[in-house]
Amino acid sequence: KIADGTYEASGEGFHGAIEVEVKVAAGKISSVTVLSNQETPDVAGGALANLPKAIVSEQRLDVDAVSGATYTSKGIIEAVKNALAGAPTK
Repeated sequence: KIADGTYEASGEGFHGAIEVEVKVAAGKISSVTVLSNQETPDVAGGALANLPKAIVSEQRLDVDAVSGATYTSKGIIEAVKNALAGAPTK
């Protein structure tokens, strides 16, 4: 059970920090937004676009990494995990 609110944190991608915002409503993850990153768009674009959606739709962090963007995928998952481990920022 996760407290409702907005959470922010970062995880380590291939080229540096990936910052995310996670919104929780009614005890469920309602959105995951990548706020900033230094990843290469051609390589990491699929992970940056699709992994947040997968986390929301599956309501878990144990989602498949995007092929070819493993470090970016792990960074996004780490950032969401770190966010949910902290207190809401809003």
